[in-house]
Amino acid sequence: MSAITSRPGPQNQEGTVGRAAPPAAGAHPSWQYQDRFELWVDWMQRGPGGHWQPHEPVLQRAFRTREETLLQAERFIRRGDFPMGQRSTGGTTAPVTLMKNRRTALLEAFREAEGDGVTLIREVVFPVGEYALAVKVTRERLPDEIRTSFEQEANPLRSLVGQQVKLTVMIQHPYDVLSRA
Repeated sequence: MSAITSRPGPQNQEGTVGRAAPPAAGAHPSWQYQDRFELWVDWMQRGPGGHWQPHEPVLQRAFRTREETLLQAERFIRRGDFPMGQRSTGGTTAPVTLMKNRRTALLEAFREAEGDGVTLIREVVFPVGEYALAVKVTRERLPDEIRTSFEQEANPLRSLVGQQVKLTVMIQHPYDVLSRA
């Protein structure tokens, strides 16, 4: 990701006597990022070497806030219905319902789980017989899309017309991709 900042250049000093200096140009509001939180629930299966591998997706939903995502995850776990679908049952969906004591254990494990705190908020792998349920909450920082032509005032690059600019690289997260350069 890049930031565009104005570079101070020679300015016309005539007519500025008695007036306050204009405010420093900052980043255009459209260069802001929005957080999107996602809840992922997947069935896992033991692979070679005893490691858990993805087997069947159960749920993937996006939410606006961290709190809403964690609340929905807890509600989903309390309900206890985790269907196992087409790949494992040959085309039909087989409902898998955890008994109350197993749902409670999964909910406690989820509440105690931690992630890296940046992109992975919480993650737990909970064994259920020969399979396991993987429940995780992730955060992704997404830029707002800019859908405007260059001529329109809403274009952030248009707001810098006539100014010298310097592109600088800013890394907000180690997994961040320089996608807005």
